[in-house]
Amino acid sequence: MAKLHSRTVATYRIFDKKICVDLCWQGDNPEDDLDRFYDFYDSEGVFLNEGNPWHDDGKGIPNRRQTLAFLAQVAPWLFQ
Repeated sequence: MAKLHSRTVATYRIFDKKICVDLCWQGDNPEDDLDRFYDFYDSEGVFLNEGNPWHDDGKGIPNRRQTLAFLAQVAPWLFQ
């Protein structure tokens, strides 16, 4: 099994919190992994979408609006 890699590809400010979007893939290049996905972390490194990866649909990095909507579903405690 190939090693899992990740790289921060976007950072957004949402409700005064810094949210990092990490692209995760296996193999040498992200483009070669059809199962690549995005994970989301806050500025303290808290994993926000554990068990709910955003699977790459080929449309690029989730933008701020998409990230906000996704986190509202998987991490509603962020918005309290």
